[in-house]
Amino acid sequence: MRFCGSLYCTTVLKLPLTLVVSCVRRLPLQSRNEIVAGYVPPQKPGAPPAAAASEIVAHWSSQVRDGKLLVLSRFAAMEQPSVVVMPSDGKGAVVRLPGTASQQGGQLSPDARFIAYHSNETGTPEIYIQTWPLGGGKWQISNGGGLLPRWRGDGKELYYRNPAFEFFAVPVALAPRFTAGIPQLLFKRRLQGSNTAAFNWTVRPDGQKFLLNAALVATQTPPFTVVLNWPETLIAK
Repeated sequence: MRFCGSLYCTTVLKLPLTLVVSCVRRLPLQSRNEIVAGYVPPQKPGAPPAAAASEIVAHWSSQVRDGKLLVLSRFAAMEQPSVVVMPSDGKGAVVRLPGTASQQGGQLSPDARFIAYHSNETGTPEIYIQTWPLGGGKWQISNGGGLLPRWRGDGKELYYRNPAFEFFAVPVALAPRFTAGIPQLLFKRRLQGSNTAAFNWTVRPDGQKFLLNAALVATQTPPFTVVLNWPETLIAK
């Protein structure tokens, strides 16, 4: 475990479970079982194999500004990935977003009243937003594919990319009631890696600049030179 400032970085805990947290504020060890939201410890000898869950991995997705809530993408064998929300101090219920389809990349809005994520419940990964706490409404934001949403700092815009590495911005209003506009294409840029649970890009709070984990693109092809009869050239010298 490495400590950098007020953050523990690249934390891996192995009990009968595996927990992977990247740059999360101090996570109390007593919450390590609650964090997986439904973790079942290994059963006694003779118990049906289906009743045991030996390994669950949780990737950190986001944390609200006051540090009181964490959003995680939870992975377990024989299950679809899911988004869970838990108190950062481990003192409270762990809430798992309802549904049987894959869910990843959860992001709470700046005011912590909405949660954005991507899910393949229609067969294609799309961006969805639900109220937080749950039960007040659900909206599909993207159309044609969407992954890994990000909020602007004031909550008035949501960003995401699609599987073709096209980046979009969607104007949204959080009050007095939630509304979302039409996604607008910003740019296209291929990123390194294909892990849909890990954010390999981010956006500045004002939405004016993006930080991407992308390979540099050469502006021109370097010249390639072929020398013929090079032995004659050496003799001449």
